[in-house]
Amino acid sequence: MRSSKRSCSCFPTPDGRRCRMPWPWPSRCSRIAASPPSGTTRTDGPASTNISTNDHCRFERGNTPMSFAGTLKKIAAAALVAASLVGISACGQSSASADSKEVIVGVSPIYKDLADSIKTEFDKQNKDTGKTVTVKVFDDFVTPDTALQEGSINLNFYQHNVFLNQFNEKNGTKLKAYDPKGVFTYYMGIYSSRIKDLKQLKDGANVLVPNDSANRARALKTLAANDLITLKDGVDVPSTLDITGNPKNLKITETDVMKEVKGLGDADAAVINSISATQGGIDPATALGKESDSDSGKYSLVVAYKDGSGNEENAKLFTKAIKTDAVKKELAKEFKQAVVPLW
Repeated sequence: MRSSKRSCSCFPTPDGRRCRMPWPWPSRCSRIAASPPSGTTRTDGPASTNISTNDHCRFERGNTPMSFAGTLKKIAAAALVAASLVGISACGQSSASADSKEVIVGVSPIYKDLADSIKTEFDKQNKDTGKTVTVKVFDDFVTPDTALQEGSINLNFYQHNVFLNQFNEKNGTKLKAYDPKGVFTYYMGIYSSRIKDLKQLKDGANVLVPNDSANRARALKTLAANDLITLKDGVDVPSTLDITGNPKNLKITETDVMKEVKGLGDADAAVINSISATQGGIDPATALGKESDSDSGKYSLVVAYKDGSGNEENAKLFTKAIKTDAVKKELAKEFKQAVVPLW
């Protein structure tokens, strides 16, 4: 017979967390939460917004000897309720405190190596206080902002101010750029593996653009700047619905910004930012057309934090670590001519 002592242990699984309660009977009950606890987000798949611990839960019961079945059914019913309550309580995930020595910074895969370089400078500069940076990589362009809003990270560093403002407007969040001017800028370009000049684009050609509103708007403006389409006047963040002219009848296909380079071989052209192009092995200098200088200046990368979270000082320290010669060298090494440092 198992010990009657009850305990709950939590350990991560690919789908979230699993809490198991040992029982003094020849049966077992385990609670499996298909989603992480409330206030967390998954980083191994599609982005998700607020996730309740009560969502998608099921209970599993082991083999029970037939001689005890009648009694155990009643006990198990009560036990299931208890297990659920204990599991929820024990599996909560603590938030990233602004006062902690550990500053958790969310980034996209594109900026992983750069963030590691910034971490080195941050840890050096804050050796006396003991503050250190932990880099957390997210595999999409939404979850880092969701995690920042929910408090599981202190800062994020992967987006421009236009994207940040669009996220706030859409979700009613209060995320803020430490310095709206940003730390470096980059540009959108039109690339193709099939043609050497934009004049060679055929009628009905398939052109890839990012599927998020901010970068889609930037891509459409780039197409307009190169006389491939015309857009409605006075629209700051245009969508395909704002296209007023399309002389080549281009088929504009939206896709994840991180999948554009891979999809370029199946399309006639793609509007890709210079950083993604470089990371995908494309020389930004081979762009057949670029966005206007006035537009590229609006899309500098920013350090973001949640307003009112107490992380403004952490954002200041992280920005200071960015504006160093070591990080500037890393930018030149990793992104070559794809970015322009703003310090």
